[in-house]
Amino acid sequence: SEALSGRHGVVRSWSDGGGQVLVDGALWRARNSWGDDEAELGVGDPVVVERVNGLTLGVRRAEEWEEQQW
Repeated sequence: SEALSGRHGVVRSWSDGGGQVLVDGALWRARNSWGDDEAELGVGDPVVVERVNGLTLGVRRAEEWEEQQW
């Protein structure tokens, strides 16, 4: 699970600070790693995994420069 940190993914569903993201071909439960409701994610948004807590990923929206590296 530690190998997931830094990986890129895509939001598949999101509501109230959490949802599901697709990372490396697998669907994961995810939470906003900053707890910032203003940065609500939407379906299709690119994300970066910042931490792993059990089977839940802490993610943030990918920066524009990170998207270009995909």
